[in-house]
Amino acid sequence: RKEVWAIIATNFGSDWGSTILFNWMPSYLNEVHHASLDQMMYLAPLPYISMFFGSLLAGVAADHMRKRNVPLHRIRKTMNAIGLMGPCTSVVILGLWGFFYPSSSSSGFASVVLMGGFFTLSAVHAGYKPNILDISQQYPGIIYSISNTVASLGGVAGVPLTGLFLAAAPSRAVG
Repeated sequence: RKEVWAIIATNFGSDWGSTILFNWMPSYLNEVHHASLDQMMYLAPLPYISMFFGSLLAGVAADHMRKRNVPLHRIRKTMNAIGLMGPCTSVVILGLWGFFYPSSSSSGFASVVLMGGFFTLSAVHAGYKPNILDISQQYPGIIYSISNTVASLGGVAGVPLTGLFLAAAPSRAVG
């Protein structure tokens, strides 16, 4: 069914992007924004914490929309759009910031922008993940297992591919 393929594609995109961001964030903050190990001790957990609160807010917002009789498909699509576009926007902001202000190396600013990206990413927890139950109450475990397996492949491949891309780049000072 096309709904299952949509869930797999969304899970793949979410996992691929978040795995790359989670794995490369410390290197990015250290190499581009010159965050020390002492600073990293405080900066590195912040996106995870923001994702926790974003997940809670997304769930409450989805429930509120449902109580206001917003169609379920619109709720899921809205949450997926927020969850997938938010991190993209944060990466674009960091890239533009680095382009227009190359001498600025604020690890605090970068962390706040990354926190915003992870905060919005968590909206997918009210998007495609519960959508699995919406489309199949009989086989949600199988659908989620297949979707998550395919999505993990993107994460597994994305991290080393990003490393190869960055190694070939003329400058690591992106962002």
